[in-house]
Amino acid sequence: MIVSPDDTTPIVLGLLAIGKSPQDFIPGASIQFLRIDGTELADSVIDEENIGGTLVEMLRRTEEKLQAHNRRAVDIVRA
Repeated sequence: MIVSPDDTTPIVLGLLAIGKSPQDFIPGASIQFLRIDGTELADSVIDEENIGGTLVEMLRRTEEKLQAHNRRAVDIVRA
């Protein structure tokens, strides 16, 4: 998480894992969610969110977002 015991400068992993706001130091370290109503990029946007925070928080919020948009269930037992 840091360079060494003598040099407490955080490394990228440390910033992403336990930093309070890693995007302040690593601007592109976020997840962009975009749901489009169709198959073309020019189609209208249903939902979008730029998910930031620590790595654990980004993964949790992304999983919640994906579960909220999962509208079809597959019954693999009967298939």
